[in-house]
Amino acid sequence: MATPEPKIPLPKGWSNHVQLAVLHVVALARTAITAVRGSVAQTGSSLERLRAELDAALEENALLREELRLKDLRMSRVRSRRRPHFRPVERLAILALRAARGWSKREKNIHQSSPTMPRFVQRRPSLDSARWIRS
Repeated sequence: MATPEPKIPLPKGWSNHVQLAVLHVVALARTAITAVRGSVAQTGSSLERLRAELDAALEENALLREELRLKDLRMSRVRSRRRPHFRPVERLAILALRAARGWSKREKNIHQSSPTMPRFVQRRPSLDSARWIRS
């Protein structure tokens, strides 16, 4: 189950031009932020550079979370039988991620930001089954 889509209704009169304008504003804001970060990186103090790096890392984290949310929403709409299966190498990567994160057996199926969202959409076998570990 994916995170629900935000309930932000768009005005009915919005044309394609308005929607395109919003996208251009987002792109322009991104350009401005990148220019400021570049300026700080070249002329700022070491503390300012660290703050700019932290800000960039936090922004990247937020963008990756949004990308993952959108992929999870799409995957949640696909019937379980039609979803792609994990290959053995991917299963091992999931088990390694579980160990690195310190997830318990219960936590491996719970998304970090939502207690009801599965981390990895799976039917069977479970991550703990001997079949997954042997594969």
